[in-house]
Amino acid sequence: MKGDKGMGIVSIFVINQVHYISD
Repeated sequence: MKGDKGMGIVSIFVINQVHYISD
């Protein structure tokens, strides 16, 4: 499903942002 793939991309982006802020 495209929606599932899009969600995965968003999750990775959010996690990356959180990791950057945490660091």
